[in-house]
Formats: sequence, structure tokens, C-alpha cells
Amino acid sequence: MMIVVLPAVIAATYYFLVAADQYVAEFRFALRTAETERHDPTLFLQESIAPSPIGVDSYIVVQYLASRAIIDDLGATLDLQQMFSRSEADWPARLDLPVSIEELVRYWKNKSTHFLTRPTGRLWLEPGPSPRKMP
Repeated sequence: MMIVVLPAVIAATYYFLVAADQYVAEFRFALRTAETERHDPTLFLQESIAPSPIGVDSYIVVQYLASRAIIDDLGATLDLQQMFSRSEADWPARLDLPVSIEELVRYWKNKSTHFLTRPTGRLWLEPGPSPRKMP
């Protein structure tokens, strides 16, 4: 009883009485260059060693998505503190006001996950703190 029924009752109580509805939005994109590729046979070995500019740019974008800069940029047009502290959200997921900018950045990092797939160079931003394997 204690191993099966009690956890099921606690989970059902939380999900049906406490937890608010959540909606998930994610976006995916890839960076591409506008320049045409040049194929110089003498640079064959150098190109295989040097990282591509698109790959470097992709890492920069992923770092930006997890930085304070995105909070500052989004904060210029959106009231992030009010959006994340709405009374409709359940209390474990809600941002408790007042918060410093560092706490807001920590909350953002906990509520969003950023991915970069190396072979394709595609980027993901989705809700959730724990990384998972991308296809």
C-alpha cells in the first residue's frame, strides 16, 4: 500500500488540485551562411581542421540563449518578472517577487533548455531544466 497507493494519491492530489495547466512552446532554427562555398584543393586539409564559421556562430547563439543578455533584451519589451510570477501558475513553478536580475536569470536557466545538434547545426529552445537527447 505504502509503495504504490500513497505516491499515487500524492501525485493525483498535486496534479488535480495544485498544478496549473502548462503550455509548451519550442522553437528550432539553423544558421546558414549567405556566402557561397569556395573549394580550393590546396586548403583541403586546413578546412578539415578549422571549425566552420557557422558552427562557431551556433555556439555563440546557444550561449546567448542561456545568458543574462537575453533577459536584458527580452526585458526591454516584456515584463518577465510579471509574466513568470502570475497568480494562475502553481506555487512550485511560480517566480516569487521581488527578485534580483541574477535570480531572474537563474529562473530562466531552470525553465528553459538550449540544444545544438552538431551534425546538422540546428538549435533548439524549449522549456524544462533537464537536457534530453535530441534526434
